[in-house]
Amino acid sequence: MLAAVKIRLRAAQKPRLAFTVPQPRKPYAFTAKQHGPEAFTLLSKLRERFAFTLLELLLVVGIITVVAALVAPAFTSLSKSSARKATIGDLLGGIEQARPQAIEDGRASYVVFAAQPVGGASTISDKNILNRYFYHSFAIFEDDAADPVNNPKSQLTPWKPFPVGVSLRSAISFTPWSSATFAFPPAGAPQSFPYLKFNANGEVESPSLPSGPVQLGIFEGFVTGTSETATNSANFTQTVTISPHTGRAEYIP
Repeated sequence: MLAAVKIRLRAAQKPRLAFTVPQPRKPYAFTAKQHGPEAFTLLSKLRERFAFTLLELLLVVGIITVVAALVAPAFTSLSKSSARKATIGDLLGGIEQARPQAIEDGRASYVVFAAQPVGGASTISDKNILNRYFYHSFAIFEDDAADPVNNPKSQLTPWKPFPVGVSLRSAISFTPWSSATFAFPPAGAPQSFPYLKFNANGEVESPSLPSGPVQLGIFEGFVTGTSETATNSANFTQTVTISPHTGRAEYIP
């Protein structure tokens, strides 16, 4: 009996396991009371070590400005070179579209350039139209088979502007080039423009040259009236040539 009482007392005296929920730790902070003034001195030194002074920031900004000034002309030149290549591609594509169109349909086709008419002046005075289209665009037309007597021109493509900053040479506004009346929706009325004409055999009928190929020159700049203003100091011309006998166009750098 006494032994049984002792066993029960021992069992009652065994420690119980206690489970406590851990409390979130408070954010660590330096205080003078806990760590002394040395903690603030260390923190101040760390801030000084990884901070930029005003002089350093100005130096970095100056370096970036100089690098940008050196690189910008290269990017500008590359952009203008791409614009000239795109213009040449557009001209070659338009000519190669008009020539087979004349052969296929059996009637003349035209690559028409928005520009001052040969031997005259345009009646358009709107600067927005002049700046956007004149010496900066072309469209393709062909003779209207339904009215061979009056011979109106049917427009096959919309007016396609060139990339900004590239223009046709104003030589297309002088002989031996010719002008005729074509639809020009931007002005709301037909206009007289110079053109490149292919006959039903795919040959160049106009402009008519005594010898040599027809030439279309482009340059970086703009044309006011028929006066050219180059925006590139080199003022070079890139030229697309068209064979009068085959009507084939090519660009030779």
